[in-house]
Amino acid sequence: MHSPAANPPGVRPVQNLEDHPESPSFATGSTPAANPPDILLFVLHQVFVLCKTWKTTPSRRHLLLGQMLLLGLFICAAVSAVILLEPSPLTCSVIRMGTGLGYAIVFSTLLVKCVFLISLNTGVYLPAPYQALLLFFAVTTQLVIGTQWLLNDPAEISDIPGIQGTFCSTSFSHILLSLVYSMFLMIAVTVLAIRSRNIRDNYREITFIGLALYCVIPVWMGWICSGIIVFEKNKDACVSFGLSVTAILIFLIMFMPKSRQLAAMGKEGMYLEDKDEKYSTVSGAMGGVGASPSFFLLLCIA
Repeated sequence: MHSPAANPPGVRPVQNLEDHPESPSFATGSTPAANPPDILLFVLHQVFVLCKTWKTTPSRRHLLLGQMLLLGLFICAAVSAVILLEPSPLTCSVIRMGTGLGYAIVFSTLLVKCVFLISLNTGVYLPAPYQALLLFFAVTTQLVIGTQWLLNDPAEISDIPGIQGTFCSTSFSHILLSLVYSMFLMIAVTVLAIRSRNIRDNYREITFIGLALYCVIPVWMGWICSGIIVFEKNKDACVSFGLSVTAILIFLIMFMPKSRQLAAMGKEGMYLEDKDEKYSTVSGAMGGVGASPSFFLLLCIA
């Protein structure tokens, strides 16, 4: 073996990515390809729902929040897959905008659903147009945040001296700042779910929402803490992990159990064992009229 040639005094040696894995770089295309199955799962479920609703006559006004939740989960999985692509101004912009937008749609939908269930429990039915309006304003806030960020600081790719490849110039701290609003929505949904955990309307749907948040919050704490302590070149993997795992967890909790329970459920909007019990004091006085759950998209099969 021969030693490498010495560098002239005052000249730093050229870094090599293989020789220095700790070299900083926020590079796309470094995360495992675990996202296409998630996207395919969401698309197949959406097609299945549309086919079933086309053949039957369900109350389509209750499909709004369920469809929006699927859209948010799809965006999260899609952005997680975009991180696998070769960095360009377009992909970097999609990552900037899509990360916060996907989370905002998911948590805004869950928030509006909590408000709907609470209002239903107090004897006030929140019509679909009002649900759509609340959801619109909640999502628009994040859309404005992302748009302003892109306008004031357009997404760019950069070359780091001594390291091969091009990288998005977006820092991990800026990604976290763009998610502050999504964190606020997540906390709000958690608080409402805890305070309303005894509501049985819509197949105890508030319980599923709370369970989803209890599972997602540790995931968020994990990917954020990991992104802070790992080397810069691995931070994009943490962002991708958070997007993908959040999407699949919420999908499994909010959709899959209910499709398996179809055979054991009636069409009144409650579990069979709850038929003889009141929704609550107020809803019981109203005659126990149930409403179709927004997330229970497969109700038309029963």
